[in-house]
Amino acid sequence: MGITTAHKNFALFGIIAYCLSTHLSANQNRVEVNRIVAQVNDRFITWHDVERKLDARGLGSVFDENKRNEHARETIELMKRQIIASYAFDEKGFSIPDSYVEKEFLRRVDKAGGRVDFRKKELEAKGMTDFEYRQDLKDEIIYGHMRSKHNRSSLEVSPQMVRDYYAARIDEFRGDKQYAIREIVFSVKESEVDTQAKEKADGIKRRLNDNQPFEDLALAVGDSSYRSEGGAWPLYALREFPKSYQEVLATLAPGEVSEPFLYQQGAVREWCIIQLDKIIEPKLTSLEDARSDIENRIARDKEQAAVDKWFDTETKRAFVVSHGLPGK
Repeated sequence: MGITTAHKNFALFGIIAYCLSTHLSANQNRVEVNRIVAQVNDRFITWHDVERKLDARGLGSVFDENKRNEHARETIELMKRQIIASYAFDEKGFSIPDSYVEKEFLRRVDKAGGRVDFRKKELEAKGMTDFEYRQDLKDEIIYGHMRSKHNRSSLEVSPQMVRDYYAARIDEFRGDKQYAIREIVFSVKESEVDTQAKEKADGIKRRLNDNQPFEDLALAVGDSSYRSEGGAWPLYALREFPKSYQEVLATLAPGEVSEPFLYQQGAVREWCIIQLDKIIEPKLTSLEDARSDIENRIARDKEQAAVDKWFDTETKRAFVVSHGLPGK
């Protein structure tokens, strides 16, 4: 029996179905080893490039995914700006002699302690080759040059601008409240259990409730490193205390004494009692004392605004595509 047209079509359909299923199966097993995350004109930014930059900034080991992605996006934006700056640099007919890049490269080699140390500290640690490092260095030099050409550091900062800035942000020129505290601490020894140190702290709290002076007891008992000062800490802002201390201090009024609480940092475990002696209100920095700082802030803001405006213009002239982070 001969092969009919129907048989031929069925066979062809079978071949197509097999090829399609094989293609889909291959796609399911495909592993992404790199990804283009952005493109500026004819230059591409890959996820490998971004990871290399993150490692160079000491951010490659950030475990919080949201924080890592935030750093990655910032890095991608910086890399896009560096590429845009390079195109603008070339368009204007500028050039950097290779000898200039090489001189800066050798300066960094010397600063690292020589080629062996440089290779370990810079190249191997950041997963870079000599060529990649030199290219990054060239981009960095060009980026700095183009930024400096388009900032406005010479813009005048008037006295009225300083006064307006100070008035609008006056809270920024107040220092932090300072907390004066005392403590009595019982460390949990290796040979003890928590309850033994806790019982000691509870016993001292009962004596404090009987109106025995906190300072006298702090001088007499406990393991505080401030025991010889009657448990008195140096003055600190609330944010500078350990977190467990912050939480307790937030509940106390001046003169009040806390209940015993557990402080733990690594292998250190301590039962603590603290007294809030007083809170010293922050001092407001005067306009005259803050003037130089404010002038610098305004100048930086103006420079950044001018640079951002220039980059926005150049970005619109360029072909820029962002593809997102891996897995996004």
